[in-house]
Amino acid sequence: MENKQFMTLKDLKDKGIPYKIVRLTKEERLRKERNLFLEETDKYMTMDYPLTEEQRAQLAAYRQALRDLPEQEGFPDVEMPTKPF
Repeated sequence: MENKQFMTLKDLKDKGIPYKIVRLTKEERLRKERNLFLEETDKYMTMDYPLTEEQRAQLAAYRQALRDLPEQEGFPDVEMPTKPF
């Protein structure tokens, strides 16, 4: 198991390490991904982060599109918004 970045389920079982398999629905996975993208862009929204007003507006629109994602018709079978930069 040396030089492995991740452990397999067999590795966990062999070592006696407890684990839990979590199966998410497509909707849950998409919400988690969306929340991660929102968290990743939080720092850019502070006024002291060096963005132009245009970049700040693009990022705000992107973040709003992420927040609106669950309300889109067909959710969770929708396309994720594209990060502006």
